[in-house]
This record gives sequence, structure tokens and C-alpha cells, in this order.
Amino acid sequence: MKSLLSLILPSNPNGSASRRFLKGGRKAFGFAFGQPAILGDDGSERGLVTPLPADTTTDATTTVALTTRVTYLTATSTVTATLPLVAGELREIIVIKNGAAAATVTKASADSANIILSAAAAAGSTNSVATATSGRFLSDGTNWYRVS
Repeated sequence: MKSLLSLILPSNPNGSASRRFLKGGRKAFGFAFGQPAILGDDGSERGLVTPLPADTTTDATTTVALTTRVTYLTATSTVTATLPLVAGELREIIVIKNGAAAATVTKASADSANIILSAAAAAGSTNSVATATSGRFLSDGTNWYRVS
């Protein structure tokens, strides 16, 4: 007879994460801020369903490495934002552009991936997010897709 393994963790609404480590102790699953979360190899917590506070960043610089799920760009001039490697842990990126100029989202230079758009005839290495709009990018491990 087979049995299921049950793991019960407290919800911890105060934000202190409780977690259990998966095989090898490299990643962990648990709850943070009352939400299911994982602890990545780099020590960062990421929400499974909804973003945690650590999943969001506000940046006022003109050159940004996109390292969180949601990045709010506030520079008043053109911003160059670089996506992480396509095969990395982070598979969803949302870029929100505020300020007076657009943001150019580009793939990492070491990446062989493309940014694929539904409205473009061919895949490219950059994409523009206009002022007062957002762009959502998803990765399948091979390419980045702009879905909104």
C-alpha cells in the first residue's frame, strides 16, 4: 500500500518564514507572509502564487538588472533593463515603467535566447516598454515571451 507524505507548516502571517528543505538542502518550501514560498539556491524567497515583498523592486537608475518578479522603473530618462538568463529560476518578469521615457528590455548578453513577441514577424534581442505601461515576460527555459 502506498502512502502520501504530508507536510504541515504554520502560515506565519507576521512574515517570518517557516520552511522545510528539499533534497540536498539547496531549496526549501514553506510559507512567508501567509503565502506558499520557495527559498532559492541564492537565498532569496519567492512566492509561488503571489509576489512576496522580496519579489518586488523599485529602481530609479538607467541601467537595471531584472532580478525580481516585479520591477517598477522610475527613472525620468530611457532605461535599459536586462532580463536574467532564460534557464534560471526566475521565469516570470513584470516591468512597470513610470517617468518620461520608455524602457528597453534586453536579453542577457551571454544568453542564446530570444525575446518573442506576438505582434512581431521575427524574434529579437530587445523589446520596448512604453511610459505608463507594463510588460510581462515569461520564460520556457529556451526563450523569453512578451505576453502583455
